[in-house]
Amino acid sequence: MEVQGESGSFRVTDMEKTILDCLDLSKYVNSYQNLLDLLRKITLKQDKLVDYGFRIHNLSILKRLAFILDEMLPEAYTSFKNEVQNNLNQKYTLLDPGGPQCGSFSSKWRIRNNMQIQRNP
Repeated sequence: MEVQGESGSFRVTDMEKTILDCLDLSKYVNSYQNLLDLLRKITLKQDKLVDYGFRIHNLSILKRLAFILDEMLPEAYTSFKNEVQNNLNQKYTLLDPGGPQCGSFSSKWRIRNNMQIQRNP
């Protein structure tokens, strides 16, 4: 999307692309906890998540987001989660790529939960 500023226009991404970028490159988010808090408050378009995710060619970010959404909002985003589930590989991915090599394993998403994400009450 193009945004007009005082010194000209510049391109910005939409929320779906921004979320995926944050899960891909931690330099875009100051803390994963802030990202998780945001995900609890917003609604993302599932078709955009799938489209952007596969165009980026990074299954790890899709696995991270599917795992997070499944833990925090188990009844939501089912078409997105189903699409990711149908494309999983055997490799386990750290939930926080900059975090420690510890935590429980999710065989459903092939994620190592090194942040110990908890379901919403």
